[in-house]
Amino acid sequence: LFSIHTLVREQWKSDHDIRYVLILDRSHELVAHTFGLNFPPDLLSANAASPGDEFQLAVLDTEEGLIWDAAVLILEGRLGTVRVGMSEQHLQAAVRDTTRFLLLVTGCASLVGVVAAYLLTFVATKPILDLVKVTESIGAGDLQRKAVVRTRDEVGRLAAAVNAMTDALAQSRDEIERFNRQLLRRNEE
Repeated sequence: LFSIHTLVREQWKSDHDIRYVLILDRSHELVAHTFGLNFPPDLLSANAASPGDEFQLAVLDTEEGLIWDAAVLILEGRLGTVRVGMSEQHLQAAVRDTTRFLLLVTGCASLVGVVAAYLLTFVATKPILDLVKVTESIGAGDLQRKAVVRTRDEVGRLAAAVNAMTDALAQSRDEIERFNRQLLRRNEE
């Protein structure tokens, strides 16, 4: 009996989540516990495993908070019952810490995603915006302005086509101006 009591106390001291351990004999008499001299008498009737059950769980509302009381039959109840009270405090702290960590990771991943999306959008739209500025200049009559061809994709091919069109317009304008000068000279003669 003393060795059972010593074993129960050592287990109780080694695990901070364990709030108490009770061992009852098959007639539900208290054999060993971890309460010292202040055993709460209502605890005996708070949870009992039924024959045929592997275990019985009950949640007890105590001054310390919620305690999960697990009652397990020893050799199907022939030798009695072991009851262990486990605190939720460490579990809740672990869940809180894990939740904070996951929120931090999610926030960082979201921030990286937003920055990456911005950079990709900038990289994808900058050549198009540059091409819009070139076409606006051409529309205003500046046929010397050229689009920068950075890639060989669709935007690069469009920039090359705008440059070819600008060269053709400049050549046509030069021919028209030359033809107009010739007409003016002929009219003066």
